[in-house]
Parts: sequence; C-alpha cells; structure tokens
Amino acid sequence: QSESSELTKVRGWVRTSRVLALAEHDNNHALFVFMSSRMPPQLFSDLAIERVLPIDADFRCEIDTDSKHQDGVDVYVNISSHKLKLLFEMVPGVKTSNFVGEIFRAIEVFTKRRGPPPEFQWLHKYAPGGGTQRNSGGSCQDESLTDALLESPEISVPRQSIAKGATPIAARESVIKYQMAMKEQHYTYTQVLKVYVATWNVNGQPPTVNLSDWLAKDPEPPDIYAIGFQELDLSKEAFLFNDTPREEEWQEAVLNGLHKKARYHKVALVRLVGMMLLVFVQEQHAAYVRGIATETVGTGIMGKMGNKGGVGVRFDLHSTSLCFVNSHLAAHVEEYERRNQDYHDICSRMSFTHFMPPKGIKDHDQVYWLGDLNYRITEMDLKLVKEHIDQGNYEPLLEYDQLHQQHGVKNVFAGYQEGHITFRPTYKYDPGTDNWDS
Repeated sequence: QSESSELTKVRGWVRTSRVLALAEHDNNHALFVFMSSRMPPQLFSDLAIERVLPIDADFRCEIDTDSKHQDGVDVYVNISSHKLKLLFEMVPGVKTSNFVGEIFRAIEVFTKRRGPPPEFQWLHKYAPGGGTQRNSGGSCQDESLTDALLESPEISVPRQSIAKGATPIAARESVIKYQMAMKEQHYTYTQVLKVYVATWNVNGQPPTVNLSDWLAKDPEPPDIYAIGFQELDLSKEAFLFNDTPREEEWQEAVLNGLHKKARYHKVALVRLVGMMLLVFVQEQHAAYVRGIATETVGTGIMGKMGNKGGVGVRFDLHSTSLCFVNSHLAAHVEEYERRNQDYHDICSRMSFTHFMPPKGIKDHDQVYWLGDLNYRITEMDLKLVKEHIDQGNYEPLLEYDQLHQQHGVKNVFAGYQEGHITFRPTYKYDPGTDNWDS
C-alpha cells in the first residue's frame, strides 16, 4: 500500500522536482523519494528511486511553522533520518495535508508498537548492492549500506535566484535554515555538561534530613540537576485534589541540598499526585534555556489516575533538546507486563503540545528516564539475593532482574542505556506488603 505526492525538494539553494511515496508492509512504513524523467510522471518507467527512508526510531518529520502560509507561499516540511536531513516544499491543499498526515500516522504506529523493533527486510531489495542487514536494535549494522540507501546523486547548485531575492522571503528563510543545519559542524562547538539525576520514593514522609549528602556528594557541582520523587504524599486529599504541602517542603529541602559551589536556576517543577520532578541548571546556563514545557500522564486506577504514571520536563539548552521523565510504575512481583504497559502508555501519551507538531519523549536529542520502576528480582531465593547484595556481587542478580530481562528483549526502554549498578544499598524487606525499604 502506498500514498504518493508530487513536490519540490530544496537542496543547496535550488528547487528540483521529486515524487514521494509512503509505502506500508506488515504495518511497517517507509518513505520513498523518486526522481522522474518528466513531471508529472506518466509511466512507472519514468521513476527512479533516489533514496528510501524507513520510518523507525531515527525518523523525524516537522512542519516549518515559521514559513507556513506566509505571503501565500508553500508548506515546508523538514525530514531527517539517521545522518540525513531533507527539506521539502509542498503546495498547500487537501492532498498535501492528507499525505503529511499519513506520515505522522506512520510515525505514531511505530511509536506504539510492542516488542522488538522491525528489521525492514522488505526494503533490502531497494538498497544498492543488494540490501542492508539490521541488528536486533533495529539500526543498520553496516553504515555504508545505510548511507547507500539514503544517499542521492550530487546536484549542481546555482544560487542566483536566492541571492537576487527572486524567491519569497519565507522560502529563503527555510532554505537558509536547511543549509545552516547541513553545515552546523563548521560553526558550532561541543561543550561537555554534567547532568546529575536522582530519584527517591519517600513513602509519604516529610524531609527530616539534610539532602546535601545525597545531592552534593561529588567534589564539583553538576551543570544540570533532575531530581524525582515518588509517593510524595499518600493521603486521600493528595490523590483526589492533587494538592499537598509536601511539594513545598521537599522543594525547599532540595534547594538547601544543592551543591554549594554553584548557584542554580529552577527550570521547572511538575507534579502529579505523589510523583514530582524538579529540574535546575547552573545560573551561567539559564540564559540559554528555552522551549520549557511540562507534561503528566496517569496510568494508575482505570489506566488514567495519577497514583501511577509519569511526569516530564523538556527544554532546549543551546542547540540540544533534553527531556527528563520521572515515573512510578505498577507494583507487585507478578505485574511486570503491567509495568511494561505503563512504560508504553507514558511514551505514547506524553506529548508536549506547545510545539507543532507536538513533541513526544523520543523527539529529543537526549532523554533521561528515572523513577521507581518497580521491577523485581524473581526466581532466586531471598536469602541468596541478600547475600549477593552484601557482597556487592550484582551480576547474578541482574540475570534475574525483570527490568534487565525485559530491556534485553526490547520490550521496554529500547535504545536506552542503564548505568552500571555500583552502589551497595541498605535494605529492609516486608513480605506482608511485598516492599523493600532502602
């Protein structure tokens, strides 16, 4: 099945005609870009595949809202995949609207899918030299073959029409943005920033200790703090009215516990019942923070209430987009599939709607996920578990850890990297409530 649209591709300051087709096979989608010997094409033989873009975790599509419908000009659509960036100019109308809508629907289908990422074997025949091989993570193992799928013939680039102002202002702005994005490595530099991520299930208790030992233990201060809490307040009032004095109490405790070698600016606070996320940046970075947005998703009672779920904060720092998600997933040993479902619900429903199109969690350069995920160690004797913990011997435990298992088969957190477990917790286990207090 396919949808097609004739349009113009802006490449290096010149318009060249192309034909797009959105193809579907077994509920997996790909975008085909065709060159044509004549426009509009009359026969299939008029078309030649220029590149194929699988709609996977690396595929992005955004409408350039700065130029949309200005001065009666066309709609500009930015598409990126892996290392490739493309800018398309499309004529406004029902056909364009439907086609772009189908692209966004295909992205949503991929986002909501369960299990291992697709391998897109049906696209292998379209790659020069016989096709691509993909690993279990869904990314191409051979980058040269990926480039072969995506690369295009070089185009001679006359620039006079842009230089003379022959094109509309909005069109020139979009082309300039595109060209700057293609050459950003020539005028940008990389700066390494330290991000401190912390999470604590406080079991409804007020702060009674100084948090400096937790938040300011490192010799040098971090550039960014992301601090998450769960079960901030277990009262009925907090659940029914989403109002609690614990928010102010813990926020004040955090402010007092931040590293004393730096001054910090609060980027955002977001809370849903007992889940709270605080994000700070050093004051020297505050002027470069923009695009701040927060969102909440409840996955608790009836799949909607806020006793379980996630809260998120996103923002841009310089030219890097960051997203932090604090979650509290379903409890109890046997409910690992419900925890998986909670994770997928948060991914699909957390949408920062201040942007067009709205940005999801995956639509960021860096994503940090923290919280009480509630996955358990199963199929191992409790006494043996405690012995391994006392000895700091975590490898045998990870083998039986539900999160490690589910992540390994790509059921949850595909593409995420978990930090090494090096801390030695203190613990108290209550078999009556199936809880570990640490």
